[in-house]
Amino acid sequence: MIVQVLAMISMTWIVPIVVFFTSIIGWQYFVGLRTVKPGQCYVQYMDDAIFNCLLQVSTVAFVISAFVLTATADVTVVARAGAPIV
Repeated sequence: MIVQVLAMISMTWIVPIVVFFTSIIGWQYFVGLRTVKPGQCYVQYMDDAIFNCLLQVSTVAFVISAFVLTATADVTVVARAGAPIV
């Protein structure tokens, strides 16, 4: 059971790192050009409303599901160990 909990916790870190690192660093290569003007500092995919909306919605959905799965696993581990759940 501990291995499953560690796997879930690892996934809550690995998936967002892969998604955000790839989209932030690689966006200019995916679209073929850099649109951020010199002297400005923002994430280039912010100019694409559809991608930005889908990314935000999927992020919220992932965070909520990761929290629920991790909390459920934690409660299950504690319940199986026989400790009182406070």
